[in-house]
Amino acid sequence: MNYIKGFLCLSVLLSVTCVVAKDNAITLRGTIEDSQCAYNVHAKGHTHDLMVKGGLTGDDVTEKGCTLHCVKKMGGVYVLLVKNDVYKFDEQAPLEPFAGEHVKITGTLDAKSQVLHPVTIEREPPARPAK
Repeated sequence: MNYIKGFLCLSVLLSVTCVVAKDNAITLRGTIEDSQCAYNVHAKGHTHDLMVKGGLTGDDVTEKGCTLHCVKKMGGVYVLLVKNDVYKFDEQAPLEPFAGEHVKITGTLDAKSQVLHPVTIEREPPARPAK
């Protein structure tokens, strides 16, 4: 009898956990950047301009090159920049292939800490400016 009660309690707990996780699901579109540029450490406007113009990114003067340089050589971390909002990630390793690229990420978000746990990451074309 205790086994049945325990099983029922566990089933209810798992159901509630699944509902909570589902409610936190979110899809965001933005750019995988390094934390320095996203938080305007090197230049205003969430850009790589200062780093690229100053030749501080080495031979690769692209957004990807700057992002990789700042993460690998300047202590930055990958973040998602969505307009003026910056989201941190709970894991960094899966993000390197997307450095400097526009992406669509579906995952769960801890709204309090703004930490994103990506489930899927897809490349997207850059957003077009409004006319």
